[in-house]
Amino acid sequence: TIPLSIYQYSISASTVYVVYDEEPYIYTGGQIRPESFTVYYGKAADVAKARRNKETDESVLTAKKDDLKSGETPEPAYGLTKLKPWSPGEGGDYRISGYGTNIKPGMSGSIKLQGVGGFSGNAAVKFTIVKKQIYVRDTWEEK
Repeated sequence: TIPLSIYQYSISASTVYVVYDEEPYIYTGGQIRPESFTVYYGKAADVAKARRNKETDESVLTAKKDDLKSGETPEPAYGLTKLKPWSPGEGGDYRISGYGTNIKPGMSGSIKLQGVGGFSGNAAVKFTIVKKQIYVRDTWEEK
């Protein structure tokens, strides 16, 4: 018999939210491969709200509405789950399956994530490559 993997959850661009630790990513002339980031998983509506609010605080991203004490001023509570990157011998929830071209300043770069362990699916998540400022004869220019 062949064992079949049973996935509990499926990642997609609408169910994962990524917080980058090194932003901004500045144009270098070569491919940019972000390695320091945190991936969160949740309902598409909660992920969209976190993305729209550009939330980066882990305690707010992972807080559930039930965690707030009655009478407290309501804060955003997204109820997202922090995912663990896959590593040999330890397992995890996702792995990096590839990168976009990621070389053009002013454009979006991308990281491709693949669900592993209890997760299936794939997601391409974006980040912005900013133009590098250089000094040229008493003026600043963007390249």
